[in-house]
Amino acid sequence: MSIKAIETRYADCRFRSRTEARWAVFFDALGIAWEYEKEGFDLPSGKYLPDFWLPKERVWAEVKGGDFTWPEIRKCRELVEMTERPCIMLDGQPRGVFYWAFEKRADEMPEAGTIKHLDYDLCSFPFYDRFFVDSGHGFPHREPSTYAGGCKGLKASLSARFEHGERG
Repeated sequence: MSIKAIETRYADCRFRSRTEARWAVFFDALGIAWEYEKEGFDLPSGKYLPDFWLPKERVWAEVKGGDFTWPEIRKCRELVEMTERPCIMLDGQPRGVFYWAFEKRADEMPEAGTIKHLDYDLCSFPFYDRFFVDSGHGFPHREPSTYAGGCKGLKASLSARFEHGERG
């Protein structure tokens, strides 16, 4: 049984889910410019409309209420191939954990594979150079942030109230 997403208004946008709105609050709290559903793509696996484009970082961000399915992961990979820009997969509401992302590799031959997986420390989000590559053993090179509870983006997104006409 799946839970129906609650359409939510925030920052003059109508989000398809409250989770997406919480990510917009998170980005705003950290001063990260965002565009919601900026443009759609015709990917090999079908039509695709990414949730967020972060223009300063030049990164796509896709939000899901729970775990990503294999077809959703494939679409993120195809988006990276087509646009040559990274895509972060944000599962659930903002929290102090690592998130998977895909990025095109410039240092590999096409036949060797062109996409690498990244683990991303959420509280380091505004700084693109803080992506961390998975060690290949399922463990990132460093632990998620120990100061995650103090991250102003997390605090803002988790304390935002959208019910009864409030705007975050």
